[in-house]
Amino acid sequence: MSSDADDSSPVHGVGVGPGSSSLDSTPERIRSIALALFFLYFGLYGLSASGHLYLGDAWSLLETSRAIVLHGTLSIDFDPGFGGTFDDQGRFYSQYGLGAAIGAIPAALAGELLAYLAANPTLDHLLRGLPLSFMNVLWCASLIAVFFMLASRETDEKTAKTLAHLLALTSLIWPYSGYDASEPLVGLLLLISLIPVTPEADTRSCTLAGFVFGGAVLVKFTSLLILPGYLYRLWELKSRRTAAFILGPTMAVLTILTYNQLRFGNPLTTGYAVEVQTFRIPIWMGIYGLIFSIGKGLFIYQPPLGLVGLIPRRDPTASYALWPTWIVASVAPSVLFFAWHQNWDGDWSYGPRYLVPLLPLMYLTLIPYLEEPTRFGRSAIMALTALGIIVQAAGVFVDPTDHVKFLSHHKAALGDYLAQDRGKVHIPFHAHHFNPDFSPIRGHFYLLASWIQRQRGLEIPPMILYSTVEEENDRSGHRLTPRVELRVPDPDLGQPDIWWILLLPLVLIHPLLSCLYLLGLATFVRAFTLGRARMRRLDRLSGRS
Repeated sequence: MSSDADDSSPVHGVGVGPGSSSLDSTPERIRSIALALFFLYFGLYGLSASGHLYLGDAWSLLETSRAIVLHGTLSIDFDPGFGGTFDDQGRFYSQYGLGAAIGAIPAALAGELLAYLAANPTLDHLLRGLPLSFMNVLWCASLIAVFFMLASRETDEKTAKTLAHLLALTSLIWPYSGYDASEPLVGLLLLISLIPVTPEADTRSCTLAGFVFGGAVLVKFTSLLILPGYLYRLWELKSRRTAAFILGPTMAVLTILTYNQLRFGNPLTTGYAVEVQTFRIPIWMGIYGLIFSIGKGLFIYQPPLGLVGLIPRRDPTASYALWPTWIVASVAPSVLFFAWHQNWDGDWSYGPRYLVPLLPLMYLTLIPYLEEPTRFGRSAIMALTALGIIVQAAGVFVDPTDHVKFLSHHKAALGDYLAQDRGKVHIPFHAHHFNPDFSPIRGHFYLLASWIQRQRGLEIPPMILYSTVEEENDRSGHRLTPRVELRVPDPDLGQPDIWWILLLPLVLIHPLLSCLYLLGLATFVRAFTLGRARMRRLDRLSGRS
């Protein structure tokens, strides 16, 4: 691969590597591999999903979708656990984007159908939320497939597949495939909007890409922060279709303002509580928290991104940048915004939730480090990949809210300064974001191990907070004595957060649950085996050619 300056702007690539694309792979083969990746990870993510909604936020979104379909309104019944606010006439509205509510309509309809077929009021809550709990499985599997197609523009097929597997298994995409957050859908829409962005793109393609980007804005308004990077990419490609692309985000913004006006009589009222819309966090703390902290750090939860610092570029004289300008322009505004935001930590979420839509862009920057790595480079890739899988497994197998409940129970023992009446104001400063003793990764594995020990009838050792040890000198000599030992207060904390484990005790309650259980297992196992078989067949065909 040449390092000449002419190669720095690839004809078809997304501007990450020096400009090589999969010239030996036909478009049909690329699509076949993408489809195989979709089936593979649709199966894996489906088998590791939780099968339930986590917090009132998702339920408020689901209720909005139901209200649109069943009642032709956007207002919903108030519930103390729902995120949202009242209008001046006493009607309650969810705080979440119109795009998210529209995207959840199929899940809401499916939930209504299941509840109707079951005809059992005790199962209504479970069945209505069940389809929505699997929506991110579809979005994340699709995201991996689209990501591969974009990466294959920029590098060879083998590297693009490696990169797709890395994103699928070593990033937060995996655990979030089983959560109920809207970030995976946003990330998928942002990736799809990049597909038509090429030097040859016509007005129609750029307009379509812009409207897909606008869809991401409708789902989550903060997607607009990524727009500068995309516009810079269009300028970098010397595209004359920038105005066509901007049309989509512009229409999305006008739709949101109209949506707010209809709900609250003020286009600038979003529905979010005032306490989570403030900007009073020291920005240096937020930046450190989002990038390096033990509780939310980008590099802690995505270890392979450390390849950028560990492995020298294969061709250090190449003209391409370490991080392409357009990707920096896409990522930096979001990092700075959320670093200063009151809710930078994303509440109870696992890892830096607000940066999840940006992970595919960040992983694209690894392409130069995966192409023909040195012996040390291969060792670093293997080590960071293994570490990344371990980190994601902690988020997949344990409910992220269990760790927060565990710490909340022990507030007194921890000397927690977080008074109950202060709401969320001081949560971003909490020790579980910064103290390795309170790391969610450590906490998740401890809770899982404790649950397994309990099932085996063995004694559960306490979690010792090593950062609270005190020095003591006595007759036995100098020693360190733990000041705090934490024990699991609830026997259900740490139970594997996997749907086919959680639902197993309920299978015999109703025939419909039995059918859904078996159908779900068969569907996801079949998808996984089909994806794996397709990948192997395509690899064999490549070897023959």
